[in-house]
Amino acid sequence: MDYFSQFEELKSKGLSLDLTRGKPSSDQLDLSNDLTNFTNNDFSFDGIDLRNYGEIKGLDSCREVGAEILGCSKELIWAGGNSSLSLMSQFLSFLYVEGNGDGPWNSKERISVLCPVPGYDRHFKLCETFGINMIPIALTGEGPDLEKINSLTPPKDAMY
Repeated sequence: MDYFSQFEELKSKGLSLDLTRGKPSSDQLDLSNDLTNFTNNDFSFDGIDLRNYGEIKGLDSCREVGAEILGCSKELIWAGGNSSLSLMSQFLSFLYVEGNGDGPWNSKERISVLCPVPGYDRHFKLCETFGINMIPIALTGEGPDLEKINSLTPPKDAMY
């Protein structure tokens, strides 16, 4: 039997394989259930064991709620953790490697972003680590200083 036939035979079985590296099985996770104080050891939601890494884009039901709130397709929503620092780190890493449409940020001379101040020092440290020029924007009682932003923002027809 050739490789193609073997592949087709395996494919016809409809197997669902999770080849995520380093992800423990539910049986392995069950070994620590007695260490918790949970009375109900049902850790499954949307068919996913929540004790594990989860899905790369987040739980489908959370993505559906986000899509409804934002009025867009669920495919455009990622439901990550709630750590702003982790999300910012992942997003900047992506922009550094992939960019936002015109190539990776690591190939640019210098990227600038508007930063509300006061802000979170660790967020600023991330910008510094990625070589991002931070333009401080003061926060007023109503939010960021819009006059300052408007004075710095290029016109809508500007080429980036």
